[in-house]
Amino acid sequence: MGSRHTCWDWSVCDNSVRGAIAGIELNPVNFREVEQGVAAFASSGGGGLIVTASGLAVARRDLIVSLAAQYKLPAVYSFRGFVDAAA
Repeated sequence: MGSRHTCWDWSVCDNSVRGAIAGIELNPVNFREVEQGVAAFASSGGGGLIVTASGLAVARRDLIVSLAAQYKLPAVYSFRGFVDAAA
């Protein structure tokens, strides 16, 4: 099995074939439960975040960035603003 990642965009995560082709396991996190979802995901170890382009992700940017830092999760962001917020 490949790497595990948490994904923030249901349109990407609903298609498990895309993850299988890329060799990764995608685990979508509901934006209304982002803190609990990331905490549960981080506790299982060995994964990272993929934050795709969406209005909800941008609106919750600071929370997502702080959770990635808190749980020491590697992250790939769709916009530079996430990276700047993490600095």
